[in-house]
Amino acid sequence: MTGSAGGGAATSGVDPQRFREVLGCYPTGVAIVSAIGPDGGPVGMVVGSFTSVSLSPPLVAFIASVTSNSYARLRGSETFCVSVLSASMESVCRRFAAHDPDKCAGPACPPAPSGCPILDGAVAWIDCRVVDRYRAGDHDIVIGEVTSLDVGVTAGPLLFFQGGYGGFDPRALAAPFRPDLRQQLRIADLARPHLEALAARTGLECYAQSVAGEDLVITAACASHGRAARTHLGRRLPFAAPFGAVFAAFDPQLAALRAAVGAQIHGPSYVADESRLERVRRRGWSIGLLAVDHDAAWQEISLHGEVPASPAIQRRVSAGLRRIAEGYDPADDAIAGDSVGVRIITAPVRDAAGSVVQAIALFGFPPRVAGAAIQQWAAEVVATASAVSRDVAAAE
Repeated sequence: MTGSAGGGAATSGVDPQRFREVLGCYPTGVAIVSAIGPDGGPVGMVVGSFTSVSLSPPLVAFIASVTSNSYARLRGSETFCVSVLSASMESVCRRFAAHDPDKCAGPACPPAPSGCPILDGAVAWIDCRVVDRYRAGDHDIVIGEVTSLDVGVTAGPLLFFQGGYGGFDPRALAAPFRPDLRQQLRIADLARPHLEALAARTGLECYAQSVAGEDLVITAACASHGRAARTHLGRRLPFAAPFGAVFAAFDPQLAALRAAVGAQIHGPSYVADESRLERVRRRGWSIGLLAVDHDAAWQEISLHGEVPASPAIQRRVSAGLRRIAEGYDPADDAIAGDSVGVRIITAPVRDAAGSVVQAIALFGFPPRVAGAAIQQWAAEVVATASAVSRDVAAAE
């Protein structure tokens, strides 16, 4: 089960230190390969060279130095488990990288199906059976067939770059391409630098939202330094009240579509609240306040697009929308106090013909804010939407 891949002596004349410096410009993820050692105890080693190899059969590989003491103990095992480290696990990584015989000491780790330890707090784990090893210079390439795997904690990964550890800062993200999003993603590309500037100025999070069919789709997201953009990219929400007011308020065709989707979700008795759309037209922006049970309502609404549609699912989505509707685009006195819970502020982006083609949304607010702060944030969102509108018009 051992092959060879260029195991001869080095002849290129490349300086090893220079080799390290240049290759260090390529960032890598960090993982710990664990196994059960010959003494029956756990053994683990840090690897930065872990990769998928094949889908059918499912194969992965890691590369280990043949002079590593940890690899020497691990090499005899026919199974191994890879734990992908989260950004908060730098201290764990350094402990396993140290020449410490007790590096595996500490809280017991749950076992994978193979019995190999899974590092607590890992982003993901992959349990494997060794199927081949190849010598490549002063390293071994170990090929494993995946026998079990799962995701772990919801967190960013630990990265290694130019000799130091760090995390991934997803401050500017875009939704994956889909045919019905071609035009929306083009506009999202134009909006992204403006979203980054808005996030930097406000210290909050923001995203771009478009209408696709009967849905609202989040097509880009950004966050200020120190924050991570939430993973709602590509999420589809129903284009029905109270969502999408900045589209419906300024575009009669989109208003008719929103009403039709609302009637489909809420039932034939549904009647749109025109007074709320009139407030959006007067203000030039839309606002959603926090409901008392907003998180619970969101759990119902988020079923849209996540599970197969059915009458029962539509009833749950409708119930969630109704629970938060009162807080969207309320009367002026509701947003003029000294302690207001704000969920979201949005403003419309227009094309050269004046049609609304996108919404810019700001969110991630402090728990309670004053009315004056709301007006300042709204002005920032409107200014950002106007800047994107100018770029959209110029690109047409």
